[in-house]
Amino acid sequence: MHAAALINYPGHFLSTLGTIKNFLEITEWRPSWYIFVDDLGPQWDAWPNYLQDLKTAINLNFPGLNPTYTLFSEFKFPYIWDGWLRQQLIKLNLDRFLPGDLWYVTDGDVICERLIAANEVPYNYQKTHNTLINAQQYSYLKQMLGISETLNIDGDNVYTHHIPVRWVSRDDLHGLYRHISDVNGNDSNIVHFNLMREERIIGYGPTAEHQSMTEWDLLETWRILIDKQQSRFEYWLIDDGGQPEPDHAPTYIKTFFGTDRDKTPEYFQKQGLQVSTGVWNRVLTISRT
Repeated sequence: MHAAALINYPGHFLSTLGTIKNFLEITEWRPSWYIFVDDLGPQWDAWPNYLQDLKTAINLNFPGLNPTYTLFSEFKFPYIWDGWLRQQLIKLNLDRFLPGDLWYVTDGDVICERLIAANEVPYNYQKTHNTLINAQQYSYLKQMLGISETLNIDGDNVYTHHIPVRWVSRDDLHGLYRHISDVNGNDSNIVHFNLMREERIIGYGPTAEHQSMTEWDLLETWRILIDKQQSRFEYWLIDDGGQPEPDHAPTYIKTFFGTDRDKTPEYFQKQGLQVSTGVWNRVLTISRT
């Protein structure tokens, strides 16, 4: 039986409940759930008893779900100062704690129109060419994979990391890990740790030689361009008012790049979630960094 894995941190307490509720509404599949919780950042320190509060809320809203919880600290990684980078490296090492060989993996702030299919590669068109952030994402892929190609469809560059949900296999993570290690002459995780320590891998750096880590672009680029896997590209669009490409009917997804406090209690109540004053006060204490 395949498992579902959700990546959580205190800034996505209510969002996580919305993500699970959405999943239960769009599919009859009832997997075993594994929730990975970031306990290493200032957000964790700002919310005493966060894990117990999360467990209580999930048990109350989804009786019988009974997820398994794993803290980021259990991976025993060296200190990574940025929560966004921590999350991405955790996803590339999920095989350490997940059973079986194929998993549905989602961030904790995702509302999908439908369940993504196996072997489906969700993508957006890259509309901002030649920007610094694109150059840094390219530098990262080139460093890790040792190639100069990027994913494209009919000559248009595309990216996949803005759609933070997909199926991930144990074999793919192991294959990617081996390739990065071979290209860089060192263990894949150590390569990442060293570049983060040198502040070459960073959220957004000052030069094109800095690297912006994009875990799902890394995995999909390896799968398609290096391992030569046959995959089905599907156009997904973040439901934020953006206009779809002409002649393309996207699958919509809601996600946001912030914390629950960037929304309102009404936003979550419209999803059928109970938002207590105590929880909302805790949400307001969480930093965005």
